[in-house]
Amino acid sequence: MATISKENNVTTVVVEVSIEPEEQSSVAAMMQRLSPVFARQPGFVSLNLHKSDDGARVMQYIQWRSLEDHYACMASHDMALSGGAFIGLLSSGKAVMDVKVYEVVYSIEA
Repeated sequence: MATISKENNVTTVVVEVSIEPEEQSSVAAMMQRLSPVFARQPGFVSLNLHKSDDGARVMQYIQWRSLEDHYACMASHDMALSGGAFIGLLSSGKAVMDVKVYEVVYSIEA
């Protein structure tokens, strides 16, 4: 489970994929099918997948023990073998992906 806290010593990677609204469900399903690849990687903590209410975006929130663990996953043979369909979608221009690494600086709960 994702724990969002300044005290939680993790690296947060947010992946935002912009797509046409009619593609949102299929892109979310494709990203969900890739999630076990992330979960098998050393340093994986959690992954959450979100769909925007306007249908134009899918966002993935991934936590890693370190930035190095994230980069190792991206360079892994497992990711290269499993991500072909998703990479094809990006290469075709039907989806645009933006990946950013974040640091939690503040959180508050009820």
